[in-house]
Amino acid sequence: MFSVAAVGVIVITSIYVVPNASFFFHGNQIEFADFASNALQITNAKHFAEIHGNHSRWGFYHPGPALWYLYATGEYLFHDWLGVSSPHAAHVLIGIVFQVTCAVVVVLYVARKTSGIVVPIAIALLFVHWNSMLGAPNSIWPPHVLYGPFLLLITFGAGVASGDVKLLPIVIFAGGMLVHGHVAQPLFVIPLGCLALSSVIRGGEYKNAHLAISALILAVFVLPIIVDALRGSERNIVTIFHHIKIHAGNHHTLPQGIGYFLSFFLYENKQEIVQGSATFSLTSYLWAHPTLWLVIVLIIACALTPLTRASRFVKWYSAFVTIAVILSVVWSTIQDGEMYGFNGNFIYAVVYLLYLFPWLLAATATSPIKYSYMLAGTLVAVAALWNMRQGYMLSWKGLSGLFIPKPTFTIVVASDQFDSQLKAMTEGAAGVYITFKPERQFEAFAVINQINHLGIPFRVRDGYTFLYGTKVKKHEPEVSMEVCGDSGPILPHPHNLPGSTAPCHITVTSMPTGH
Repeated sequence: MFSVAAVGVIVITSIYVVPNASFFFHGNQIEFADFASNALQITNAKHFAEIHGNHSRWGFYHPGPALWYLYATGEYLFHDWLGVSSPHAAHVLIGIVFQVTCAVVVVLYVARKTSGIVVPIAIALLFVHWNSMLGAPNSIWPPHVLYGPFLLLITFGAGVASGDVKLLPIVIFAGGMLVHGHVAQPLFVIPLGCLALSSVIRGGEYKNAHLAISALILAVFVLPIIVDALRGSERNIVTIFHHIKIHAGNHHTLPQGIGYFLSFFLYENKQEIVQGSATFSLTSYLWAHPTLWLVIVLIIACALTPLTRASRFVKWYSAFVTIAVILSVVWSTIQDGEMYGFNGNFIYAVVYLLYLFPWLLAATATSPIKYSYMLAGTLVAVAALWNMRQGYMLSWKGLSGLFIPKPTFTIVVASDQFDSQLKAMTEGAAGVYITFKPERQFEAFAVINQINHLGIPFRVRDGYTFLYGTKVKKHEPEVSMEVCGDSGPILPHPHNLPGSTAPCHITVTSMPTGH
């Protein structure tokens, strides 16, 4: 099974890497906007100095740095050792490998518990599903990367509950990645993880080795959270709980929550209909999209399956998926602010597992019931393809978007001139002070990230200290830089940023004494 999984990962990864070969193997890719801000934390992780996740627009960090250490590992492997074009390209490459690996092992495990016939169906569904949604497998923007771990949590959680106790470490690993990745994930990880663990203890089939390995993995994920908790007034965990407390009443209605969850089956990507108005009507939304009634029937069938004579694994699979659906609706109602699609991007994992559900029933059923489930699975597949027609790739490539691998999701600039001029401007500087207007913060992040790569300490204007850690202090003498000043075009247009303004400039307003 390991060799089959390895071949599957290599083949599927190649499908997404080869069409984007110029991105991975040629040119100088420089992160822009959020990608540049995140790259600073990846650099910290490369030196084992990062304890936080990505910075939230609400002013806190998400709980943990696991993703940053994953991308730092990719930078070591693919950029430093194997010569991939840029650190950012290496981050994206390891991100693709990670997401593909999660999906492939889930598909192979489900096939082992049901039937091998599931594999081609699941892979085909996965490919079209990925091409219709924003995010996995080729985005490393943090809200887009919880897909793979969520697949692992649900599927292997069901496996553990059905008797495969040796898989408990995978469930703990998936839960750790999810909790580190987003502040809301404990809502999912704790109930589903406890359900899997309670089944282990109740069944009495576990070995101490399984628990020891799981405890070790859990300790690795808990360690940075404990380190943060010991930092006194700078504790991120305190900021998180303070935010939860002051926003406790900022909830959405249950119909909005249900509508938001169902909108992922339509691959809307922006959820504009649900979030756009306080007068949102779930009934009108359902009548406007008849395929959602089939989704509701599918969810009901999934919820009732544990009461049937289905196989033990399929029963637990259905239970875990049903709980994930319920918790997704709960999260939809309690999330802060507008109901952006990226707030619940992990829901696409639930969508995929629900679409796969009838085929698992068919694979484990006996004739003639098997054919009824196959018919149901075909009907669900047709409805899924109908919904996918308005997805990510189809929005600009027509029907071919279902079958052509989507391009890398990122925002970068590519300029050797940028690097050379920046090195010349900072030569001999003991530190750099960067100033910028708020509307130019994305350009500033790119400049700051490159200065950090040069190993030069930097400071930024008040309100943006999340860009660096406590080790960055005031250094004298300094070069003072104004991002987007009046002289010298140095930063070209970023790729994949529609409506971007004119190329950014950098002005050196003072030079260090004794330079």
